[in-house]
Amino acid sequence: MFAAAGLGPMLTAPQAGADFDWLFDLFGSLDPSTTVVDPTQNWGDLGAWLDSIAWADPTSWAISTGPEAALANALDSGGWFEQYFYTPIHGAIDNWINSPEGTQVADWVNTWSGQFLIGDGAAGTAEHPDGGDGGWLFGDGGDGYYGGNGGNAGWLIGNGGNAGGGPGPSAEISAVEYLAPINGTAGQAGNAAFLFGNGGNGGDGTDGIDGGDGGAGGAGGAGGIFWGNGGNGGNGGDATAAGWGGAGGVGGAGGLWFSNGGNGGNGGNGGSGANGGDGGAGPAAQAGEAGHDGQSGGFGGVGGN
Repeated sequence: MFAAAGLGPMLTAPQAGADFDWLFDLFGSLDPSTTVVDPTQNWGDLGAWLDSIAWADPTSWAISTGPEAALANALDSGGWFEQYFYTPIHGAIDNWINSPEGTQVADWVNTWSGQFLIGDGAAGTAEHPDGGDGGWLFGDGGDGYYGGNGGNAGWLIGNGGNAGGGPGPSAEISAVEYLAPINGTAGQAGNAAFLFGNGGNGGDGTDGIDGGDGGAGGAGGAGGIFWGNGGNGGNGGDATAAGWGGAGGVGGAGGLWFSNGGNGGNGGNGGSGANGGDGGAGPAAQAGEAGHDGQSGGFGGVGGN
């Protein structure tokens, strides 16, 4: 049944005594010295866990990253969360997924469930430009091929795939097709996992050909709803002859906490007598105590003479 669904042959299940060993292996590579949770805190205080006011104030969280000055600077940038929480956890999961044991367990889980639960999405190809989505539980979205969209990440943890950019279609089309203006294109970035993850970057718009407009930059993918930086918007492509420059892509929205919105892309340069593209907007991070606004979009391109 699973083979008919394209999930491959049924693999040998792990031994019963090791049913949950893979969960320990998954997080076993985390270095305790890099954690920022203060073990001296009273984690058994149920009232503190249920205190909505305390959760709404990130400065009251039990964080220990070193000197007070370093902590204050980290809270301003939000980079401490990515460095000490997300990156180690995401790295451990990614390393495990791509290890021989992780691959075997993931294949067994996916086959047993009949769903793609664990794994990274495949990168786009010329035949299938869009990157594949990551596993429903864990996994990054695949990067898009030229002009393709990046794949979305799963539900728990994962980064969205980057959209495919490229130098333009001139190397892939014949000279006969140059007789008509050809507009540039750009793919959209993949969104991060629903809970935690960074959005992918939008693809750059390709340049127009024979009077075609430059392609608009792809929008950056959104970060995870709780945490994640939005992806940067792609730059607009340049135009030729009388074509218009492509607009820069919009930066992706950040998550609720300690997250930054993506930067907007730069507008492309216009052709002779035409306007340059508008710079992409950098959206504000979603409402949250420590969310930072996305940076301003780039300047629009300069029009030709």
